[in-house]
This record gives sequence, structure tokens and C-alpha cells, in this order.
Amino acid sequence: MNVRAGQPPVRRMRGALQAAASAAALVALTPAAAGATTAAPGGAGAFEVAAVPADPAQCDPGTLDAAQRHRVLEALNTIRRRHGLGEVRWDSGEAGAVMQAALMFAANGALSHRPAAHWACYSALGARGAAISNIHLWRGSPGAAPPSVEQVLASFLHEAHAPQATELGHRRWLLDPFLKRVAFGRVGGWVNGAWQEGFALSVVADGDEGPAVAAADHWAWPQGEPPAWEFHPQAWLSFSAIVDRQQRAANAAVDYRGVRVSVRRADGRALPLGRLAWDHQHFGLPNHLRFQVAGAIEPEVEHLVRVEGVRVAGQPRDFEYRFRLRR
Repeated sequence: MNVRAGQPPVRRMRGALQAAASAAALVALTPAAAGATTAAPGGAGAFEVAAVPADPAQCDPGTLDAAQRHRVLEALNTIRRRHGLGEVRWDSGEAGAVMQAALMFAANGALSHRPAAHWACYSALGARGAAISNIHLWRGSPGAAPPSVEQVLASFLHEAHAPQATELGHRRWLLDPFLKRVAFGRVGGWVNGAWQEGFALSVVADGDEGPAVAAADHWAWPQGEPPAWEFHPQAWLSFSAIVDRQQRAANAAVDYRGVRVSVRRADGRALPLGRLAWDHQHFGLPNHLRFQVAGAIEPEVEHLVRVEGVRVAGQPRDFEYRFRLRR
């Protein structure tokens, strides 16, 4: 089984989409933290996700079942509520674009945010859907179960096997406090003897989004009490400060050059840290700190993370948050 994913290669400039280079990446779908006992929600058969089945060989995307639309909204909003972020609603205006994008991925067995015009089932509408979405491709043999929407979202969050995982763009778009609406496309069918299923989740809006909705002055991952299957032991942990709820670009005024990060278990034991890095790329909020924990993150153990020495508009700020992986 091969699984691929890609994040939208876009930057926001005065409401327009500006393309930036980005490659598709290999990721794992069903991670499990050490000792995890809670399984990820299962996948669904082809006819359980489509009100009208797709036929990629005929460039027919079919129609996504309403239950799938509800399921992806509920799964994503569960994640966002855990991080103190506002819920998203269905974007009917992009629904056609993401379905056409998913159709192209299924028909070609490939991913791109800039699909070429010679691709099977190419359309300008699908190309737009590819440009504004987190994208994913699954290939399976007969009898293999396609992933659930929860598993796809988990792969966007942990990005454990992505070659460019240091960007963590998928995660940053899902946890964008300015995100207000999404559309989800899912198209699967038999292509050259293999079941190929494309996914596209729109996360970029071309226009005024309104103010950010967030309960705290940051988001972090993991945070709160996520299920253990949503985590991956090779994943980077990350943090973004929310310093301006009115203008996205103003959130770049965060300086991590003197930052100090610590991760401690509830018993006070500090976990050793590996690499630490930051950037101001416009994947969601334009400030992002990421770090690796060398010690094991165990389920059912509370961890306290302190992020100290951050400078916001020149002023020092410290942050802290907690997380515990649920079995």
C-alpha cells in the first residue's frame, strides 16, 4: 500500500493565492503511539462514502455522501476544539473543486498541487482544488480497507514520514485560527488493477476570512487529550503564538531566536529534546516553532511544555501548555 500526501503550496497576499514550490510527500496513515490500545476509527468501503459511486476511468467523480461531509467536519472540529480554535463550516463554493481534484489524483495515481493539463481527467476546476487543499492518495489491493477521514486527518497532523516534514504545513493549515470553512473531496475507483483513492481538503480561502477565533494566545501540537492513535513517535512537536487576531500577516512579529523549550512528565522528569527549528512561512500562521523529543511520549502520562524566551514585537513572552495521550 502506498500513501501520499501534500500540503497546499500557497502564500496569502492581499487575498490572492500565490503559488510556491512544494513536493508531495510519503506519510503513514495509521500510526500508534507506544503502548496505545485505542484503534483509529476504521475506513469505509467505496459505496459507503459515495451517494453516487465514482468512476475515475470515465472521469466521473460521483457524489460524496452527506454522511462523509458531516464526518469530516465533526472530526476536524473535534481536533480544533481540543486546541481552543473555532469550528469550521462546510464550504459549498469549493465542494466541486475538491471533488474534481480528488478525481484527478485517483485517475492518475499521483499527487500535485499543480497538475499538468495532460493529466487524465484534468480540469481547471480540479486544478484550483489541488492548489488550495491538503491532498492525499491511497492505493490498495483487493480486500484492503481505504482509510477513514479520521486517519487521513491524523496523517496530516503528525506528518511522520514526510520528507519535508520540517515544514509541517498540513498540520499548520488544519490548526489555522483564521480557518473558517472547508470542503472535502474523496474519489476512489479501480485503475489499472489497483484501487486508487484521492482526497482533497480545502484549507485556503481566497478573500477576507475575518478575525481569528482562538481561546488562547497560542496553538500547539499535541495539546489537550488527543487519542494515542493520532500521535506518532517520530512526529515533531510544534507551537505557534497567536499575537494578532485581526490580521494574519501581523503574526509574523514573533522572534524565536532566544527560545528555550522544556517537556516534563507529571512526575517532574524532563524529556531530552532533539532538533529545534522555526520559520515564518505562510502555512497558516506565519510563525512556527517545531522540536523533537528524544524520550518516549507515553500514553496516559501528562506532559507539561514550557516555551520561554519568545519575543513578540520586541517584548519577552513565556508560554506553557499540557497534553496527555489517551489510550
